Amino acid sequence: MYEVGDIVIYGKQGVCRIEEIGSISITSHDDTTQYYTLVSVYGTGKTYTPVDTEVYMRPIMTLEEVQNIIKEIPNIEGHAIHFKSIREMTDYYKNSIESYEWERLISVIKTVYFKAQHIKQQGKKLGQIDERYKKEAEQLLYQEFAIAMDISIDAVDMYITSIMEEEKNKVST
Repeated sequence: MYEVGDIVIYGKQGVCRIEEIGSISITSHDDTTQYYTLVSVYGTGKTYTPVDTEVYMRPIMTLEEVQNIIKEIPNIEGHAIHFKSIREMTDYYKNSIESYEWERLISVIKTVYFKAQHIKQQGKKLGQIDERYKKEAEQLLYQEFAIAMDISIDAVDMYITSIMEEEKNKVST
């Protein structure tokens, strides 16, 4: 069980702070179910979810975990996937994102990046579905990285690039 003040990843809402734990009165009968009151760190509004929720929920990564993940990014494959249908592509992206696994989120980002490069060479633009899921994966990943590293979300991409450059320079020397 989490405690008030803990910062967690809560499903597609991303990074949330637990503001309160207790029962809430949403109906006329007395309900003894315990709820987390979650406040989105980067959004607005509150979410009430039972303590025993089935929605994906976990503590955010530590700074050390994030730094180790960033060092692993070059080893994570982006896939040059040729989907047979829009449905197949959507399912692939959706399932990858809903796994909430950082490896799969990074893979989605890299897959769309490589696809965009390939399509650009052909003089075409990336589709809305690719853009949407790339943005969703980046949002989930970058929110967590920003909190763990105590930087703004906008600074995450630059930070990742600088760390990857440092790692590349270590390897080449």
